[in-house]
Amino acid sequence: MLTVNSVRYVGSYKLQISLSDGAMGLFDVSNYITKGTFKELSNETYLKLVEVDDSSMGICWPNGQDFSADTLECELDIINSHIWDSFFKAEESASDDFMIERE
Repeated sequence: MLTVNSVRYVGSYKLQISLSDGAMGLFDVSNYITKGTFKELSNETYLKLVEVDDSSMGICWPNGQDFSADTLECELDIINSHIWDSFFKAEESASDDFMIERE
C-alpha cells in the first residue's frame, strides 16, 4: 500500500513529495486552485499548512482539502535524487546568502 513519507511546500504552488515506494518529486497544486474546495489553496499562506494525513495515505489541509497518495503518484514530476539534493542544497545556500545580506 502506497503511503506518503513527507510533504513540503517549495514555492510556486509546488509541493515536494516523498512516497513509500521511494519516488520523490514535485506535485503542482496550481492545476487545482480554480476548482471547488481547492480554490482556498490559491492562498499560498494557507497552502503552506499542508501536512501528511494521520493515516499517511495522502496529504491534507486544515479545512479538509486532500490528495491521496495514488493521485500524488500519478501526477508527481519525478526528480532524480542526485539532482534533487543538489537543487535543495543550492536553494538553502542562496537562502542563507539572502539572510546574511538582510542582517
